[in-house]
Amino acid sequence: DKFPLEGFAALGYAHVVARGQKGYNGVAILSRLPIEDAGQRDFCARGDARHVAARLPSGITLHNLYIPAGGDLPDPEANPKFAHKLDFLAELRDWFAERPSRAILVGDLNIAPREDDVWNHKALLKVVSHTPVEVEALEAARAAGGWVDVTRKDIPEGPLYSWWSYRSPDWSAADERRPGRQEREARLGQPRPRGAFGRQPHRPARARLGAAERPRAGLRGIRGLSAMIEAGIDGAVGRITLNAPQSHNALDRAAMRDLAGLLADWAGRDDIRALVLTGRGRSFCAGASLGEVGAADWSDNPLTRLCDAIEEFPVPVLAGLNGGVYGGGVEVALACDFRVGVEGMRAFVPPARLGIHYEPAGIARALDRLGAQATRRMFLLAETFEAEALRAMGFLDHLVAPEALDARLAEMTGVLTGLAPLAVRGMKRTIVELSRGSLDAEAARRRIAACFASTDHAEGLAAQRDRRPPVFTGR
Repeated sequence: DKFPLEGFAALGYAHVVARGQKGYNGVAILSRLPIEDAGQRDFCARGDARHVAARLPSGITLHNLYIPAGGDLPDPEANPKFAHKLDFLAELRDWFAERPSRAILVGDLNIAPREDDVWNHKALLKVVSHTPVEVEALEAARAAGGWVDVTRKDIPEGPLYSWWSYRSPDWSAADERRPGRQEREARLGQPRPRGAFGRQPHRPARARLGAAERPRAGLRGIRGLSAMIEAGIDGAVGRITLNAPQSHNALDRAAMRDLAGLLADWAGRDDIRALVLTGRGRSFCAGASLGEVGAADWSDNPLTRLCDAIEEFPVPVLAGLNGGVYGGGVEVALACDFRVGVEGMRAFVPPARLGIHYEPAGIARALDRLGAQATRRMFLLAETFEAEALRAMGFLDHLVAPEALDARLAEMTGVLTGLAPLAVRGMKRTIVELSRGSLDAEAARRRIAACFASTDHAEGLAAQRDRRPPVFTGR
């Protein structure tokens, strides 16, 4: 009853959908055109007025959302407000996964996900609204609903600085760090006025790829790759880790190109007997970066080329699915020979929600691995599959606790590196060709003959006779 309806009507905004709480939260949508009240959602069942929706004459639903600020301490155990924020984001992710695709989202999202959304990325990593856990949660919600950040679609890179000093105990001191403040004040002749809450509005934005963590010990690092890619060889095992958790390891074109190039380089090495592909954070991979989907020419699809390179890699590739698998990330996983998932993971492919026809090569991969009906559910229904369902349908070979993932991968690579390399490589080539209906029978016969004539075959027979483990050399 306190909402100034008459004042807005005098300005031409005669149509209003609003929700509010006395002395607390409120959200509203004002329009010059007729709009229909499309309801609200009570996130976390707290009775807060943090969401309202209106349906436009075109049928598009407009959502106005106010995500909780989260208090000052980024610790859900010690700070109930921060715990509430994370719970809110988790519910938002699940809700978005079921929403229709024709929608627009505006509001105060209270998270600055990109490094160039803030004045100092490193200084704010432990500050509420720029912590990795919040960034990951927001990106999961964005990916679940297939949302595209329209601002960053047009301005994909570079600082916008819409959130440079929020959460600073001393707003004035923090504002000193923002580029151009001194010049601005010299031009205007006085400091910029501050809001009552010491806070500036911000635009939601997708996290940029490439905030890499320290590489795993024991791996020989590879220079010249995209910042989100960690790669190295440990003994006879190659390992590639996608390290952009703030964007759920979504792949931009540069990352796809670099990964395909790395695989081509490693394919010529005979010291690698197994390859592990995994990720950091709560997701394995969210497929192609949506910021590039609408702006690039996909007639020559780099994701298809990458998945072909994974599938055709001469030794077995193990996907260590450390978390959720979304969109083209599902195809990346299916291109691998084995998939080990973790409890609590989920997978879905959302192109049908975005008006996108998925690449036929990816659909063919799903048909080959999962069968026709599971593929229909995945692509036509855009169904979300939980971990147990993924195992039951054959998407996962093994399902383990998150803390047991590395151990299971090490166990499997240990088996693979102890087998005869010529035989494993030859049979993988035959499996790939048979699955594609392109078997070169004469080449397969040559591979068979080479294995029978190999030193490894003689070693296998001798080890069986002597009742000892074989030592294969790949010759």
